[in-house]
Amino acid sequence: MDEAEFAIGFINLIEPGTMAYASANLRWFEAWLKVYPQRLIYVDRIALHPDARRKRYGKLLYQAAFDAFDGYESIGCEVNTLPDNPGSHHFHKQMGFKRVGDQTFTPEKAVAYYVRQL
Repeated sequence: MDEAEFAIGFINLIEPGTMAYASANLRWFEAWLKVYPQRLIYVDRIALHPDARRKRYGKLLYQAAFDAFDGYESIGCEVNTLPDNPGSHHFHKQMGFKRVGDQTFTPEKAVAYYVRQL
């Protein structure tokens, strides 16, 4: 399959307060924003085709989000801690994200929350 035949990735961004979107992680950010009020856009998901990884496309997707939400103060996301995703933690830290919280859902599922100022 040549690169023109498939999407290499996507980033899904959600506005806090979008109650029709059922997401415990979005609800966590909404509660966090009550304590730390700011205009934040939430990254629900960022994904890359395996053939597109480690080629700077993730950084380009985030840069497009930073540019598209220029009037916002910050961007937030979560990264799995159970099961752990060390590559994603490293990537987000390199992109300037700071860890601002954690949540455990089950003994097998937990996340860390990150925010980057725009």
